[in-house]
Amino acid sequence: MNKKSTLAFAIGCLVLAGCNTMPEKPAFEPSKSFDGTYRGTRTDVSNDFICKPTSITGTVANGEARFKLTYNNTNLKGWIDQAGQLTLYDDNSQWNYHFSGTATATAIEGKWSVDGAPCRGTWRVERQ
Repeated sequence: MNKKSTLAFAIGCLVLAGCNTMPEKPAFEPSKSFDGTYRGTRTDVSNDFICKPTSITGTVANGEARFKLTYNNTNLKGWIDQAGQLTLYDDNSQWNYHFSGTATATAIEGKWSVDGAPCRGTWRVERQ
């Protein structure tokens, strides 16, 4: 893509979809304290028929979190900072997910929502 088409794509993405694109690198030193394999669930509180329950699986390596929503195979990625705070970015072209959370020695948990649907709630994954 040339600069003009890249800019047009970025503007269109921001206007139409809200884009939740992961930066190339974090603006902080990721914490390796939470590295491991995780498994858990995403819980919806909206009770809307479109908001299916799902499990979440993934890993944290060198502070980089990589999870998958098994319901629709959406990949979530982000970094955990030294205080255990985390924001995840998705690769789903239909939905724009928003996941944030806090990591402890045994689990990561937080809140989530999605653009274009009433779906929202909590999520929790436990270190295996």
